[in-house]
Order: sequence, then structure tokens, then C-alpha cells
Amino acid sequence: MKHYPNLLRSQRPLGRAFTLIELLASIAVIAILAAILIPVVSSTIERGRSVQCIGNLKMWASAIQSYSLDNGNEIYWYAHSDGDGNWISSGGPYRDYFGTDYRQAPQLIEEYRRCPGDDEDHVAGYAFVLPSYDDGSGGVGARFGSRTKLNAGDIANPADFLLITDAVYGSNGDISAGRGALGIENMIKPIMDGTRGQRVRHQGHANVLFADFHIGSHTYEDFEENGDRWMVLQGVTNSP
Repeated sequence: MKHYPNLLRSQRPLGRAFTLIELLASIAVIAILAAILIPVVSSTIERGRSVQCIGNLKMWASAIQSYSLDNGNEIYWYAHSDGDGNWISSGGPYRDYFGTDYRQAPQLIEEYRRCPGDDEDHVAGYAFVLPSYDDGSGGVGARFGSRTKLNAGDIANPADFLLITDAVYGSNGDISAGRGALGIENMIKPIMDGTRGQRVRHQGHANVLFADFHIGSHTYEDFEENGDRWMVLQGVTNSP
């Protein structure tokens, strides 16, 4: 009579199961690692958004500079001086200076006027700042009578003169040229329902394009300390 070995006995013993304490310890280690890695990943993502934002501002700098060189050093900000009104959605006088195919301009402008760090459904992620001739008389999205352009030669210190900055404008899904002037004090402190104003959305900094076409990264404190100087045209009279 043949004898067959017990198959169950021939199997290797199963590995020892985790105890509850070991399982909890493993979960704790995973939680600690997650707590360390998540901020690092978030910071890396935000740095990438800031880099993309700077890229957007560089595109605007290129368009504005090219337009200015072709048009007697003129720089437009919020509206046309010929009465065409708001141009932020279409790109206005700068629309022919984005890309090589003018048909792509609307899509490019739509992309470049929104900051990648603005994750809310705002009309625009940037403010085209109206420079003031006196302390605090201009601001985000403002229109200053018929004088909606200036000559670059009128800017005494281009490196200190703000053109475009991280901000939010538009509470009703539109941007209107007649919404009124917002002073620099309102620009750096969100007003109304919080949909208009300066935004330091890049790890506590806002990216800024200056009139010499360099781009800086500044905090609220920088705006509070330098905002009036960045917004005032020295030696230029308040007249069209």
C-alpha cells in the first residue's frame, strides 16, 4: 500500500502576520512621509506656475515693446485713445504682436491674460495698470479720460514704473472700461467682494512687468512701500 505525504504538511509555513502595533506603526510612517512630501510637491507645482506666469508676462513685454517701437514709442494700457474702449479680451493694439499667425492671436491672448496660478474663474489674472499723474489716481483696470496711452520717453524711471501685475479684475464675468479708477491703496488690498485687487499668489509674491520690460517678484509689503512710486509719472502733466 502506497503512502502519500500530507500535502498540507509539505507546504511551507505562512509568513508571520502583522500585529496591530506594527500595522499602526507602518501607517504612521506613511503619514509622516506624506506630510513631508506633499508640501514639497505643492511648492514645486507652484514654482512651475510662477515660471509660466513669468513666461506670460514676457510675451506681453515682447508685444508691448514691439508695438511701441513700431508706433513712435507709444504704450497703450487699458483702453484705446480713439474711443474703442476695452481691449483686454481682444488684445487691442497688441493683438498683431502675438505669434506669427494673426488668426491665433485671440487664443494666445486668452491664454496669456490669465495667470496659471489663478485657479478661480476670474475674467483675467493680470491687471493692466493705469499710471497715475498724482498719488493714487490710477489703478487696476481704470480708464483715465481720453489719455489712455503715453510715450515711453515720458517715463522718468522705467525700471520703477509698473505696467502689468498679478491681480484679479471682474466680478460679473466681464471687464468694462468704465468701471472707475482704483487707487494703488485699493490695488494692494482686495475690495468689494474680493474679486478685484492685487494678488500675491506665487508663494506670497506677485509677478510684475515694469516699463523697462524687466520682470520682478514682489510681496504685499513691497507694494505698500513702493506702490505710489511705481504708479506715478514724474514730470508729466495731467492732460491728454
